[in-house]
Amino acid sequence: MEKRFLTIDEQVRLLESRGMRCDRDTELTLLREGYYAVVNGYKRPFLDVAATSFEGEDRYLEGTSFSDVYALFRFDRGLRALTFRHLMMVEATLRSLTSYAFCSRHPKPEAYLDPNNFTQRRDYIRGEDEYEGDLRWMIDTLEHHARSRERDPRGPGRDVRVAHFQDKHDTVPLWVLVDELTFGNLKYLFALLRRDEQLCVCDGLARISQAGPKGTLTPRELERDLEAIVDVRNLCAHGERLYDARVGIDDAVDYVGFVGMVARFLDPSDLAHLVGGIETLVADYSAKSPLIARDLERTHLAGI
Repeated sequence: MEKRFLTIDEQVRLLESRGMRCDRDTELTLLREGYYAVVNGYKRPFLDVAATSFEGEDRYLEGTSFSDVYALFRFDRGLRALTFRHLMMVEATLRSLTSYAFCSRHPKPEAYLDPNNFTQRRDYIRGEDEYEGDLRWMIDTLEHHARSRERDPRGPGRDVRVAHFQDKHDTVPLWVLVDELTFGNLKYLFALLRRDEQLCVCDGLARISQAGPKGTLTPRELERDLEAIVDVRNLCAHGERLYDARVGIDDAVDYVGFVGMVARFLDPSDLAHLVGGIETLVADYSAKSPLIARDLERTHLAGI
């Protein structure tokens, strides 16, 4: 049986009937943010598991207030904003290193349209079965952006740099076109590079992060990291819960593990800014509620 739509008043009464304290701000918060986003998204640490199981519906721990749940919601929103800001740096670094590695070995402007300039099936780190489909899709994606003038000469979506090369040179090199690609596109582009080009990207990351030779990733390790980093980027972009999310291959990476991965893309000062921002958020919101403090201990964010 489908649940019927509840008015804001009914939503508040439902929460109160389940043991959550509400106040005069609760209605406005639910109206502004939405019941599902706040309550369904962040109620888990505040549930009385035994009582919920016994009653067959949510029951909240004694002393839980709506402001507690909303504080955790706001913590996660702040964490997403901080994370997304630094992911833009990661993305910029990946764009630069990937395009440099490819263009330095394939200098012709549209070398990216030639399948022979990419890795071979047997060396493809995403697996031989994925090779042909991924390669064709990547080349089609690059060609789509490179030929955007033919679709709509004055289209509002035309990047000014791409438009300049299309109009003045009738061709667009990868080091310009790469700015049109999404983070997900870049993940596949890296995977399709030849092994020496992938190693060039890995070496560049070691220089930027000042990790030194011992901190240099292998191409396969970097491809694994990108799976998790792209997942986090998408969580941030779509406003989904981040602080206790599991990402990457087999959902094996938590947020703390993700920060370790991002450290390989950021210079030390930017990494310090990210970690310091996380520490400040954790301290501020842990002070608002012992239940939040306990949950952030559980996710190891309190000791990042």
